[in-house]
Amino acid sequence: MWRSLIDRFLDAERNRGLKERSVEDLSMQLGFFEGYAEETGLEPRTVTAEQLRAWCVERVGTKSYATGKAVVWALKGLFGWLTLGETCAIDPSSPLRYPRYRPRQSLPTYLDVETLQRVLSVSHREDSFNDFALLSLFASTGLRPGDVVGLTRSNVYLEEQLIAGRVKGGWTKRTVLSDSMSAILSHHLAVRPDEAEALFVNTRGRAASPAYMRKVIKRAGDRAEVGFTVTPQILRHTFGKHYEPLQKRFSCKRWCNFPLDSPPTCASLVAEFGATKQQHRSHQKCRSSAEANRVTTITGSTSKERSTAAIQAKL
Repeated sequence: MWRSLIDRFLDAERNRGLKERSVEDLSMQLGFFEGYAEETGLEPRTVTAEQLRAWCVERVGTKSYATGKAVVWALKGLFGWLTLGETCAIDPSSPLRYPRYRPRQSLPTYLDVETLQRVLSVSHREDSFNDFALLSLFASTGLRPGDVVGLTRSNVYLEEQLIAGRVKGGWTKRTVLSDSMSAILSHHLAVRPDEAEALFVNTRGRAASPAYMRKVIKRAGDRAEVGFTVTPQILRHTFGKHYEPLQKRFSCKRWCNFPLDSPPTCASLVAEFGATKQQHRSHQKCRSSAEANRVTTITGSTSKERSTAAIQAKL
């Protein structure tokens, strides 16, 4: 029983675009779990979180924390898929937590509100609009360079206010856009003189590389006299730091915009971190076309059928 379920799960992961190396890692960890389940007589419909936790302790033992993360990842993937297919009534792996190598002693480097405002203002005033839009996207979504480098014009859904693109791990992520970020991208695409399909381009009109993105962000930080090198990772930490507390000060119905012909204020992008928190939590991994049909519309501007149909038509 377990072997057939595991094989079907691995096939589903391949179909959604997971890399073969990752599938092999899943297969190895779930092979160990299969032996344990057959030996102890575990049934998919009756397995509990305590039984999974006991196997994790037995499997990991004194091994590295990376092994522990791989074990928990494999279990969460398998039982999340089984729950989606209603083989399990509830997901028994949901209480499992990924192990930590060591507790974080201090917060990572991030920009405070005033510094971020200064960086955005300098970029808006001195850089091309292409570079300003690129910096704004990093600051308002927390995406990685690898997530942005593959974005094209067809990945942008301005009406639904989201970007759908491949991210780390090989899955398709729907990243919500605030009102002002949508306006920035709309203006960016409208004034672009080139015909390149890439969402952002370099000075030669070709698709922007991760190195070019880092250069743009570093240059804006240097001009704003931040005092240290600003990187995409720092902007990612900045996004994660600020949109949590600002949720308490900005309701989900409040949107702060700024005119495109004037320097931006920090509130126009940073304040929206809080306003879009619940929408970011609505992101789904598109494991299959059937699951994609069940994804809830991120913004309330259109119906679920219209949003899903538009996304599937372009992906």
